[in-house]
Amino acid sequence: LGCDDFGTQPIRLWVIDESGSYDFCDVMLVVQNNMGGCPDMPITETGRLLGNIYTEEHVNIEQVEVQATSASLAESVTTGEDGLYDFDVPMDEVVRIAPKKDIDHTNGVSTMDLIKLQKHIVGMELLPTAYRMIAADVNADGFINAIDLLQVRSLILGEIDRFEENTSWRFVPANHEFPDNEPQKDYPQTFNIDLDQPEMKMDFIGVKIGDMDLDNDPKRSARSAEPMVIEIQDRLLQPGEVVKVPMRIESDKALRGFQYTLEANAEAVSLLTLEHGVVSDRFTGRSKMDKGVLTTAWSTETSQSFGGSVIYTLIVEAHQAVMLSEALSVSSKVTPALAYFEEKVPRDVALKFVDGISSDVHTALYQNEPNPFTESTKIGFSLPESMDASISFYDVTGKQVRVIEGTYAKGLNHVVVNAKDLGVTGVIYYELTAGQIKIGKKMLVH
Repeated sequence: LGCDDFGTQPIRLWVIDESGSYDFCDVMLVVQNNMGGCPDMPITETGRLLGNIYTEEHVNIEQVEVQATSASLAESVTTGEDGLYDFDVPMDEVVRIAPKKDIDHTNGVSTMDLIKLQKHIVGMELLPTAYRMIAADVNADGFINAIDLLQVRSLILGEIDRFEENTSWRFVPANHEFPDNEPQKDYPQTFNIDLDQPEMKMDFIGVKIGDMDLDNDPKRSARSAEPMVIEIQDRLLQPGEVVKVPMRIESDKALRGFQYTLEANAEAVSLLTLEHGVVSDRFTGRSKMDKGVLTTAWSTETSQSFGGSVIYTLIVEAHQAVMLSEALSVSSKVTPALAYFEEKVPRDVALKFVDGISSDVHTALYQNEPNPFTESTKIGFSLPESMDASISFYDVTGKQVRVIEGTYAKGLNHVVVNAKDLGVTGVIYYELTAGQIKIGKKMLVH
């Protein structure tokens, strides 16, 4: 390179290792006359251009790629914990600063954002700042409407993994003033500056798209109080059996929204479909049900109490003998498990498995004592009236290894089981059948 190459030049950079493998990349090389080695060329004087990138609450934003370009400059830096970018740039040249961050679209997007978006759309409670409105316009068309609501819900449910028409973050020069606190479709996202001083500063405010309650900072997402509990009545499933599993919200406290991922042990059961209850189909994501994953994200403009109502009923098919409590679980694998009561702080979501499958509270099957056991154990059960009943015992493959039948009195009854009569050791499932009622548990034989 010589004086004739002054300015920005495209070059191809090759790298080769000791074994002879090689690769290349195309880069932009800026040739400057800093030391005056080219007498006929102007000496390049540089100044410092820097700034911070933060949210509207002044929380610094990491991993923002900031590009600085001019006639003789093409550089980029990535912000760290301090949200700072810093460039040495040519004086008396127009430099364009452009921040960009497009990773993890789901960060900070939850059912609380759905609640806020719904209230804004219907006019119940408008979003308070222009930046929140930018966050709400997830398809970047300059409007906030039901299309944005649909895309936010699809992202939460895991039906999509990004906003196709948008980046995960947008950035606005901090000195920009929105007219009447309303965003415009063409609000500035870059900044052009003619550096005429040794040091100049320009900050940017970052907006996490889809995050209208500003909880993308993990420090702001602490859970509190008791979780929202979904109640499922436990029972033993037999191989090939198809059963309906109603899911109820235990609390009668008013809810603003909730979301979670329901996972099924794919070796034990398959999720076939569901019948909606108070939660309709549009609040569920079914695209991964064949992989044992069902997502849910429900929200409403006004708080609602479920009071034990069935949110929906799962239809599952068993592949082996298994208790429902061993086959189903709530997680944050796809949709983070969060619930919102009247307070804005999110709570966890948990499953609670209860004994029995009947509304008849007088029918019950109790855990055997002792458990585990080596010689014998006692099983208690209650009946609403004198009637015929049986207790069947199954190994882990679902094979019946013993059955005890009889006519039993109203109230509490007991049977004694000897290990030698079962003929197997390890996990044994036992199931009480009384009329149309079936209740299952498991025990351990040493």
